[in-house]
Amino acid sequence: MKPGADRSILAFISHHQIKNDNFEEKNGGVYLNLIGKKTFAEMYTATMNRPKTIHGIKTTLATYISKQIKEYKKCVLEDRIWVPGKVY
Repeated sequence: MKPGADRSILAFISHHQIKNDNFEEKNGGVYLNLIGKKTFAEMYTATMNRPKTIHGIKTTLATYISKQIKEYKKCVLEDRIWVPGKVY
């Protein structure tokens, strides 16, 4: 799993949204089972699409990240310096 996913799993566990029976042991590790993966995907999607204000702009985290990626690509192609988090 990626750090963002690990952080999300821990938040979902601490809020009792993902439970012990949503995990299984295999190959020497602990993984989400099918129900756990479905629950995680639903909750992660809801989190990414929840309205929020970022740098004074009402948006969603998904939209904000998408715009940052597009701006990064544009800066690379135009040989400009990209400033992370800058509202373009």
